[in-house]
Amino acid sequence: MDAEHLPSVGRAPVYAEAAARDLLGADMPVAALFLDERFVLHGYNRGYAEILTRYNLPALEMKTGVSYFDCVPESTACLKPMLARTLDCCQPTALSNVTLETDFGDKKVTTFWNSYHAPVVDGSGRVSGLLAFIHDLTPRADAEARVRELEVEVAELKSALRTVMALKTEDKGLLETRLAANVTQLVLPPLEDLKATSLTPRQRALLRVAESGLEEFTSSFSDALATSGWNLTPRETRIAHLIKSGKGTKEIAELLCISTGSVNTHRHHLRKKLGLTHSQTPLRAFLQTCGDKTGAGE
Repeated sequence: MDAEHLPSVGRAPVYAEAAARDLLGADMPVAALFLDERFVLHGYNRGYAEILTRYNLPALEMKTGVSYFDCVPESTACLKPMLARTLDCCQPTALSNVTLETDFGDKKVTTFWNSYHAPVVDGSGRVSGLLAFIHDLTPRADAEARVRELEVEVAELKSALRTVMALKTEDKGLLETRLAANVTQLVLPPLEDLKATSLTPRQRALLRVAESGLEEFTSSFSDALATSGWNLTPRETRIAHLIKSGKGTKEIAELLCISTGSVNTHRHHLRKKLGLTHSQTPLRAFLQTCGDKTGAGE
């Protein structure tokens, strides 16, 4: 399991029984299980209870003599050999990016996991069981999949916009209204749902940029850039949007995965194309007036 997802106590190579039981009551950011040498479940923490709730699974019976793998057979093939090695060698083991196909009623659900397993010893030093720390990667994987879907939808909208620009003037107004309505009704609501899921800081920043870009799509700013005669490249247009929304050079570089030097070069080209080379007007201030000027018929 990635170190960032484990508390410091969750990276110990071996645990005493008392410490293992105490750990199950501690507040940790990951799920934890305590199994004996026959893989019988002796306890789990609140994090694992939350996983059971997340997937609508019943609470697991403890100390019944029934192996944990009889309760969750879908994990036997990948997890049981690792746990057996932890017990046999008295050494910690780990699994990364495990994919499980689980039947929940009449549908099959794909889930993704990391796990770290440490041996537990009794007072005489004999291996009596193990602790398994489990991190559910599924919410993040689902969020990443939804981001990819939204990227496809945005690409399709851009293609539709290019088609709109080629149509007769009398048809453009109606189609632009329809496209703006589709963005507002079909694309922006899923973005709001996505913001409530588990995202990395960079994914959340990219989501904000996508949301801002879609909102700009329905405004006069994009039309101003497209019809101004400035001949901006796609990259310059995107950077112009980011500058207008208040992003700094470092933020833009991180979002676009380019160097700050490249961002500064694009800023220089923008100022030159916009006629600001010898002007003291801040680039952002000028861009903020573009949509207003277009809307005023200038």
